Amino acid sequence: MKFMWAKQATVAAALLLAAALAPGAQAETLAEQLLHNHDLLDHPPASCDRDTAALNNFELQQCAAVAFRAQDAALNKVYARAVASRGAKATEDLRQAERLWLQWREHHCLWDAARYAGGSLQPVAFADCLVALTKARVEQLEDALKP
Repeated sequence: MKFMWAKQATVAAALLLAAALAPGAQAETLAEQLLHNHDLLDHPPASCDRDTAALNNFELQQCAAVAFRAQDAALNKVYARAVASRGAKATEDLRQAERLWLQWREHHCLWDAARYAGGSLQPVAFADCLVALTKARVEQLEDALKP
């Protein structure tokens, strides 16, 4: 029974990726959908921070979703500090840069995960890419805020 549930969730995640690739895809990005996916976020395995080798695909997706949520929260905090640190022109420049960066991150991770197209690792690769790029962006903004 657990296998069927995990398989259904993996298929649902793959369909989510396919929908994003379709012309005229919905306004909410896949990253935003991942942040609101309660199937993945509500009950992640306790071993996310220890041994991921023993996890199945759905559990890997859960761990990646939890890690992405944490990095997204860190990004929101540092972004708020960055906005508050400069004048109006610099703030507008940062807002525009961030909008473009978010689009780039989404498309880059779609491209990166496409190497697993149709496979059960595609959603995991997508989420892992989001985690890595978001963490790097947090560090980039943190560095920019240093005196």
